[in-house]
Amino acid sequence: MVNYVLVGIGFLFLLGWAIFTGMFHDIEAPKYTMLERERELDQAARHAHHPPP
Repeated sequence: MVNYVLVGIGFLFLLGWAIFTGMFHDIEAPKYTMLERERELDQAARHAHHPPP
């Protein structure tokens, strides 16, 4: 029983820490950043295969 209480308190502590440090502030940004980087990498790969004359 004590173990469950300690795990619950630990979970609440970590959840509170994540909220107060801003980890849930902008959860949509990483997916847009990933798409931008993928587009840049695709362009770089395209230029590497077909260098300008």
